[in-house]
Amino acid sequence: MYNDLVNEFNKYSKENKLNIELDKVLFSNQNTTFELNNYDSTIDSLISRRSNKYDIYCFDPLYTKKYTSFMINLNDILPEEHMELYNHGDAKKTCYSNNQWAGLKMMIIIPLFQKYSILYSNKELLQRYNKNVPKTWKELLDTGKYILEEERKVNSETPLVAYNGLFTDLNSFTTLYELVYSYRNTADIKFPGFGSKEAIDAAKMIKQIKEEISSEGINAVMTGGMNIGISKYSSDEKRDAALTVLQFLTSERIQKEIVVKKYGLYTGMTKLYDDEEVCSFLTCSLVKEAQSIHTVIENVDNIDVYSSKIVKIFKQFLFEDRSAEDALKEIDDITRIYYISLKSSIGLTFFIILLSVTCLMLFTFILVFTNIFKKWFTFFSKDLFFIYCLGCMMIISSQYLKFGEPSDIKCQYEYAMLFIGISLSIIPIIYVLIQSFPERKKYFTYIVKYRILYILICIGIEVILNLLIVKSPISAEIKMFQDTVINKNYSKCTTKNIFGNIMILIDIILKFLGILVILFLSYTDWNMQKISKNLRAIIISIYSCSFSFLMLIIISYLNINDYQTIFMFNSIIIIFICLTNFVNINFIVIEILKRTNIMQSPRSIIKSEKTVSDSTYSRNIFAKIFFCFIEKYHKT
Repeated sequence: MYNDLVNEFNKYSKENKLNIELDKVLFSNQNTTFELNNYDSTIDSLISRRSNKYDIYCFDPLYTKKYTSFMINLNDILPEEHMELYNHGDAKKTCYSNNQWAGLKMMIIIPLFQKYSILYSNKELLQRYNKNVPKTWKELLDTGKYILEEERKVNSETPLVAYNGLFTDLNSFTTLYELVYSYRNTADIKFPGFGSKEAIDAAKMIKQIKEEISSEGINAVMTGGMNIGISKYSSDEKRDAALTVLQFLTSERIQKEIVVKKYGLYTGMTKLYDDEEVCSFLTCSLVKEAQSIHTVIENVDNIDVYSSKIVKIFKQFLFEDRSAEDALKEIDDITRIYYISLKSSIGLTFFIILLSVTCLMLFTFILVFTNIFKKWFTFFSKDLFFIYCLGCMMIISSQYLKFGEPSDIKCQYEYAMLFIGISLSIIPIIYVLIQSFPERKKYFTYIVKYRILYILICIGIEVILNLLIVKSPISAEIKMFQDTVINKNYSKCTTKNIFGNIMILIDIILKFLGILVILFLSYTDWNMQKISKNLRAIIISIYSCSFSFLMLIIISYLNINDYQTIFMFNSIIIIFICLTNFVNINFIVIEILKRTNIMQSPRSIIKSEKTVSDSTYSRNIFAKIFFCFIEKYHKT
């Protein structure tokens, strides 16, 4: 057929003086080492190297998702009336990519011809035993079993096989898809998936058919054929010529005269199935009534390796002692992306823990503003405590985004909530320690005087960093495994953009600088009587948070293959950060104050001391030396 198409175009080109010559290079089992697992090796090699050796590619619809992104978008350059010819029926299934018609936002391809694998019945045997053509798998089993038993009564050694699908590596893959698809509950339901009850019922039925009426196996009914597209790496001078060729090969005349009438192949041009002449060559009712399926497989880079795995596992089920549930789960796991769900024991347990900690934090936040509690709380003013609590709430809320199916937007929000939350929990502590500093310098005085401006600048820096990261977004990257029995596929939030990683690094450095500032100020303020108890709680909290924050960073870069382990580590660290930040600074401080019977008046925010004790002065020698060095540096 390909030779006829080439010759027909070259003849057309010569008659119309187009000065275009079409050459054909055919890769098949006649001239290459052709196996299922290297079907597309040549095309893959050429496209990956952005080769312009070939201008037009024809390939199996199985590779639609893989190759459409390397084809020219014909939707804008082909005439609208030509596009309309293929915008209906199964043509949309075989040229379907990424949840939309391939010509809208993806690079378009057009079916050169289509194939349908169907089940044929022996009418002679059916008529002899007064049986109808089976319409369900159960009818096929019952009818086949009855005819086989009757034939054996006549000839016990009859070679009759009630169902013979010629089960081979090349058709086993499509067989399984068609089998599961045929078991869906209603016609308008999409492919139910290998992990569904329908898939298990279908597999059990086909094994029963094999064991009772078939000696070999099963075949499938799926759409196939050959798609054609123009490489986007084709040179500019050849691109127009390639477009002319494609338009000619997919024209109504060529599809009818060569594809249909001469070779008896089905066309993707649905209007031809209303042509009586075409229907004399083809079974038009098959195309109009068939509930066809085209295999669009997500999360698979190499369709050949994937199909080989499925065939191997399905054969183990059919011909070995392996349960349908176990085999189909392994098949389903090849492409399934696992995530933490509330339906799982781990997900539900940690959700309850997170919710309990969140409620505890909210309860404490409200309690602080009651008359009973506020006389014990002397470290923060109300507005600073609100900012601090908001930060803690954002930190723990970031973990809720890990539940459910991951997405790019969830990854972005998770990062923003965690890092902004950490900043909001640090900002008030730094301010209070600066306010309590025994020998306040000029720039410290500005910070204390313009508190709102200080807070806005700190928050503004964090917001700007997050907005810059949005331009090189953190996305949910799917991590696939060859052996899904040991490891399950999952999504991990990451960014591969260099600019994005630099922004994240800057953000992390700023967090650790903030922690170092708190530790330094805590050391210099250590003997301030009114906040000394609070400082001890702060030091405990900061050391704990520093270690936890470092662990979060390390875990994000570790090559951990178990998604549940990653989730548990992250959840435990986030919960630990919130508890140490919140419980230590609030409840521990209260216990310290109660034990020492130190009664302080409400809202006693520490003001600068003009005189300090000798012990305080001796404790702040390091601070004096440090700031003298800074002043000297600025003068120079």
